Amino acid sequence: MRRGIGIAAALMVGACGDSTGVSPDALAGTWEASVLEFTNQASVGQIVEAVNLGARMTLTFRADGTYTSVVELPGVAVETTNGTFVVNGSLLRFDPGSDGELEAIVARNEDRLTLQTDDSAFDFDGDGTTERAALRAAFERG
Repeated sequence: MRRGIGIAAALMVGACGDSTGVSPDALAGTWEASVLEFTNQASVGQIVEAVNLGARMTLTFRADGTYTSVVELPGVAVETTNGTFVVNGSLLRFDPGSDGELEAIVARNEDRLTLQTDDSAFDFDGDGTTERAALRAAFERG
């Protein structure tokens, strides 16, 4: 779940009303997650919406191409991830350094940002082992 949420934020952003994608300047600011929906890739009927379970996530994008992701999960230490990001059309690439890159489809519509990626993970059965997951995330400007 750590990688899935940590950068999920690393996760899906909507375009500014056109099909050409999102500019880096359009992302600048702080975004609060309103939806963090994980779908088990091995069992697509298994979906968990983490915000409803008490998860909180904040993404801050800066004009210099850096970001900070802060994830709070009930009963788990707060996780802060810093790194760089690049936007190319509707593709958003997060590079947190040591954990490797994460790519997501991004879109923005006024004060709403969405991210989608199939390269996420979540512990669906609570056994301490994460399973491959697709992530759909929505953020509101903070």
